[in-house]
Amino acid sequence: MIHTGSRHLGKQIGDYFHNLAKDLNSKWYSQVPVDYQLAFLPFMSDEGRLYVNYINLALDFAHESREVILKK
Repeated sequence: MIHTGSRHLGKQIGDYFHNLAKDLNSKWYSQVPVDYQLAFLPFMSDEGRLYVNYINLALDFAHESREVILKK
């Protein structure tokens, strides 16, 4: 097993966008109850696309880190 610490980056991204989604959902009067913890970002929104970009960044970081470790 190889652990590069990239999970922390993913958690930071997830926490940031989850909090953003909760704030936006309250402004949009979402019908999803707050206690369900299912805040959402529409994929075609600026925020949704930005979230996907950041998740891809974290995946790329994890992949590159693994490759570097395997070469040593």
